Amino acid sequence: MSRRTNFSSVKLAKRKILALIPLPIRYETIRSKINIPLRSNSDLSFKLADTENELAQAYQLLYTCYIEQGFLKPQKNKMHILPHFVLPTSCTLIAKYKEETIGTLSIIKSNTLKLPMEKEFTLNIADRDSGNYAEISALAVNKDFRRQQGGTVFFYLLKFMYHFCVSNLNIRHLY
Repeated sequence: MSRRTNFSSVKLAKRKILALIPLPIRYETIRSKINIPLRSNSDLSFKLADTENELAQAYQLLYTCYIEQGFLKPQKNKMHILPHFVLPTSCTLIAKYKEETIGTLSIIKSNTLKLPMEKEFTLNIADRDSGNYAEISALAVNKDFRRQQGGTVFFYLLKFMYHFCVSNLNIRHLY
């Protein structure tokens, strides 16, 4: 048995055992595995991508992560850019370690086009005219900063996104 097959078997067994545990205990067990320091590393920062270079790094990271996961086929430009990204109602947030972009996600605020997810899902948005809803899309974290960092980049990026949406964009509903 290869190491990869053994790892997959162990992972599957853990999931089956976890499924037998009552939800409140299961959630508590999962939460106990998440360890986020109160302060992030001083070399770690979160911001709105506001330069051409930061956007290029974000879309290259997104491309690399999506290729690794099998979501995309290789392309010449080695970037993944959706048409919605260039709209004035969209923005890209990034996590940086020193000067390297290591995490990204895009906020696609309601606009004249439908949200990208509406190609696959029907959203029952009661007040479409309010414009206070958005799709969170294009999430990627550099593989060296995923589990090894205990989810720090991922969770801080989500926290930054939430505060940015509420404080800067007046968004009340996230999809």
